[in-house]
Amino acid sequence: MAGKVSLEHIRISVMANLRNVDETLAQRVADGIAMDLPPPSKTAAPVLDMDTP
Repeated sequence: MAGKVSLEHIRISVMANLRNVDETLAQRVADGIAMDLPPPSKTAAPVLDMDTP
């Protein structure tokens, strides 16, 4: 086990949520803790891309 979270279902849930925020960051974290990326979690609302100035 890598990282500080000892419960696998928590790691999976956090990583699934992180994929909805930033796919690249999720992959980097997964690589760092030697974990395969789970599918992204379902979102509560439709995803809206924000325009950046």
